[in-house]
Amino acid sequence: MSQEREGIGPHAMWGCTPAQDLLRDSPLKGQANILICQPGDIGHVLRTIGTRRGHPQHTIHLYIWERQIEVLARHLLLLQVAQDWELPIRQRANVFLEIFGNCLVQDRTSRYIARLGKELVGMLFSTEDVPDILDLSLLKNRERDQLEEVFKSWRCDVPCNVTALRDARLRNFFGVRYDHRKNLVDWDYTNRLKQVASIIHHTQYRSWRLEGIAYEFGDQVYDKPNRTMVSYAEGMMVKGEHRGLKKEMRGFWLDIRVGPFITFGVDCDRPNPFAEELFNVLNKGTGTEQHRHNTAEVAVYSTISYLWGLETRGHYAMTKVSPASGDGVNLKGHARDPSPAEDQSSSGISEQSRHATDDRTDVIRQEQALERAQCIVETFDGVKVFLLSGDLDRHLSKPRFKHLFDRVHMSLTAVDAAGSACINEALADEAVVTMDTGRYMIPFNKDQQRNFVERTCSLASGRGWKPLFGSQRSSEGSATPANDAALNMDRVGFSFTRKPVFG
Repeated sequence: MSQEREGIGPHAMWGCTPAQDLLRDSPLKGQANILICQPGDIGHVLRTIGTRRGHPQHTIHLYIWERQIEVLARHLLLLQVAQDWELPIRQRANVFLEIFGNCLVQDRTSRYIARLGKELVGMLFSTEDVPDILDLSLLKNRERDQLEEVFKSWRCDVPCNVTALRDARLRNFFGVRYDHRKNLVDWDYTNRLKQVASIIHHTQYRSWRLEGIAYEFGDQVYDKPNRTMVSYAEGMMVKGEHRGLKKEMRGFWLDIRVGPFITFGVDCDRPNPFAEELFNVLNKGTGTEQHRHNTAEVAVYSTISYLWGLETRGHYAMTKVSPASGDGVNLKGHARDPSPAEDQSSSGISEQSRHATDDRTDVIRQEQALERAQCIVETFDGVKVFLLSGDLDRHLSKPRFKHLFDRVHMSLTAVDAAGSACINEALADEAVVTMDTGRYMIPFNKDQQRNFVERTCSLASGRGWKPLFGSQRSSEGSATPANDAALNMDRVGFSFTRKPVFG
């Protein structure tokens, strides 16, 4: 494995492009069938459903294909967190990002993961426990058994030294330069990441590269392993009695170079000037430019806005820019007011009255939680998420997928799916296909990114897809990157129209 590939890792547990609304460019009909190939996370799913207010009349079927079973398990976990109506929206957003991007989590978060893992085990083999939004019918029994093993490995009593596993990856990646790793991290940031995502502050990036902590909220202690980031990868044994044999090894096989900031933390919907202020740059034109805010604040805003859309089907409106904890984010019409218990705590009321107030507060909170649950159920009405694993061609060749997908998105690690002999048969008569450009990939220089995009366009041209955005038709008839501006786009898009067959 090359050093560049070693830094990215064989298992993608977060995406390398900002979350997008997959309904926006789709040829919509009564039902939208969307295939997402190896997204690495559920960012596209959350944004598509969270912004569904623009397409409330459409039934949405989302098909998520991943090669690695541990990544599918994380998708299920994060979907459960997003739907956990018992957690207030701000707390839910923080917990979501903590699980999503940190290799070390709080003790209460570790126990929360274990509890949800236990619930997910029960969901695998009981149709009554499966939420209406999920459909696991496309998973084989063997894949369900593998998911069960993964969920059980999240228990708090399962030994897992994620710090040592990650350090082993770092030592293998840096090699003899390990003692100079801070300088190498600064080089990656200054010469590549800052040019495409300057909203990520260098101290945040360095902290994640060296310690594995991307999102910190307040004075919390992050000292428990995030077991969801541990997976098995096949490799060749280089020493010992099994030398020369292939064996699956448990380790920290995900990205250690780019980071979990891209999906939620470098871009967001900007419906008002307050959201625009998240990207304000101070001292422009002086050579000492500095962002007023950072990627953690953008990620909190993005996550809350998607969760807000799930709960209300309404627009999320920020009334002022918030600190990264999210405590200052005010939802329009829902600014944080002190609870009745807080109002009464300093007024010197009697103990009996305080107990009565506490009881009334608990009732109010329960009513609010039930209201959130009802809103989430209504938002997910007409939405179904299907999980796929294994060989993609095997799935696409099945009759049920013939002429099905109106929209297909291929991540950076899945663009080879465009070369599949079965892909066109799985596309609807009119369809849109988008593919990542590798814009945020630190291992790519400009020439390598251009070569990657040209190869992507070549695969699309071989399938007969017409350029939609980010590419153009060359004089030879093949699709090529439109210009250097295309390299600054997150994705390139193509349209497919099936030619009529006459008998």
